[in-house]
Amino acid sequence: MCMMKRPKAVVIDMKVILAAFYVFSVLAMWTASVTPAMRNTGNPLFFFKRHLVAAAVGLVIYFLCSRLVLKRLLPLTPWLHLFSLLLLFAVFLPRLGVEINGARRWIDIGFLRFQPSEWAKLTLILYLTASFHKEAGGYRRLGDHFSLNNYPLLMTAVTALLIFAGNDFSTSIVILVLYGIIYFVSGRNPKAVMFWASSALLTGLLVVLRGGGFRSGRLDSWLNYLFHGGPPAYQLRHSIAAFQMGGYFGRGFGSGAYKSLLPEAHTDFVFAVIGEEMGFVFILGLIALYLIMFYKLIRLSDESKHDYERYFLLLTGSLFAFQSIINMGVTVGLFPVTGMTLPLISYGRTSFLIFMALLGMVRSIEKDIMRRIA
Repeated sequence: MCMMKRPKAVVIDMKVILAAFYVFSVLAMWTASVTPAMRNTGNPLFFFKRHLVAAAVGLVIYFLCSRLVLKRLLPLTPWLHLFSLLLLFAVFLPRLGVEINGARRWIDIGFLRFQPSEWAKLTLILYLTASFHKEAGGYRRLGDHFSLNNYPLLMTAVTALLIFAGNDFSTSIVILVLYGIIYFVSGRNPKAVMFWASSALLTGLLVVLRGGGFRSGRLDSWLNYLFHGGPPAYQLRHSIAAFQMGGYFGRGFGSGAYKSLLPEAHTDFVFAVIGEEMGFVFILGLIALYLIMFYKLIRLSDESKHDYERYFLLLTGSLFAFQSIINMGVTVGLFPVTGMTLPLISYGRTSFLIFMALLGMVRSIEKDIMRRIA
């Protein structure tokens, strides 16, 4: 009897990929977080210990989410995302919302501080998956696209506006990109996608440039550097120097000098710290790991027989890829400084746990595919 060949996406074991990410993440945090921790708390292991706790909790969340049945979760997604909107609104409430570096992204309830915008990424992916799976006819014309009956667009727009109001331009763009991707892959009118995407981007840029403040300064500095050959900003200058000093094989683990000069070495610029201490070859290995993860998610979407699984996998893969590209691009000057984490590597507990939840649901879909082909 001939045996059915397993899909390539299933052959690449998720546990192996996650184990590799955990090794990269622990090594990166061990060296990158020491200086910021000493500067902010006086305890060199403060951020590293917190990251280890998040990594342990992340495994539990991954295990639990891998046992969820996505189809049963879909009817709850409007309520889950409405809860996200309430949390996004709560960041503006006195004594509850916290402002750090000019941005209101956090809620502090004493024993816990978290970012509602990260939770909103998860619930929006689920909500869009459910909505576009349910909506068979679609919105074929530009007028239909902007109709008040297009609830997914309205929910996405409200989400992006609340995040943008908290001075988090980059995450609001990510939210809009997720809507554009599912609108496109579900066979809707691509002209409508291009219209609203370009309009939203231009409007956001104008608001940032006209609004003043540190966001406007960052964007002005980046545009001057990118298009007029002006001097790079402080962070970017040291980030590029870190890559240059690292060469092919790095200066040695823990031997980097520029992590003490980068204000956010353990978050925004952890990729530069890795480049200096572990070198270009190690950087290529990390990029390859992200490509393997993205490849797995896209191949799983090809193997899936259900639209809701395919939409969820494509959105998760797109979020993973888009956020990785933005973070890496910031460190070499391709994008302005955004505050966006490098998935599963940077310090950022809310982001880490949300990605583990998403990957747990991916594992649930993968098991379903394996059962179907068995």
